[in-house]
Amino acid sequence: MQSKSVQTLSRVMEGLCIFCIGLGAAVILFLPWLLKEYLLFSYGRLLPGRQYGCMLALLYLSGACALIILCHGRKILHDIVGGNPFTFSTARRVRAISFWCAPIGLGYLLGTLLLPSVFVVLVGLAFTFAAILVLILSELFLQAAQYKQENDLTI
Repeated sequence: MQSKSVQTLSRVMEGLCIFCIGLGAAVILFLPWLLKEYLLFSYGRLLPGRQYGCMLALLYLSGACALIILCHGRKILHDIVGGNPFTFSTARRVRAISFWCAPIGLGYLLGTLLLPSVFVVLVGLAFTFAAILVLILSELFLQAAQYKQENDLTI
């Protein structure tokens, strides 16, 4: 049995995920215009064609993967609110989050070829590390679900 504060926090986080999914979809929809306006505002000019295209591709990749990750996260939070976090479906969702972090990390690491920046390298390394870490956590959730299933079968 979970405390009322944990349930409330989980509901708030689930609502925040829904808000971020909507906001993220809007950003992806208007991404070329938003990126152009950002670059003009920040630098007073656009980047050369190849760099702009690479930046746009990385942002589309990041945005699409992030939306999928948020959808899985919302479903996990829904399971927590329901009081049943250690299930095989939760373990699969955590594993899926790991797999959707990997393209972001690899995309940014490859993106350093056209966008040589410390920031690009750090984002690539962070998401690659996150993919590995979350993959390990998915195994933890899988084992917890197996122990829970065995415990539920025990009289």
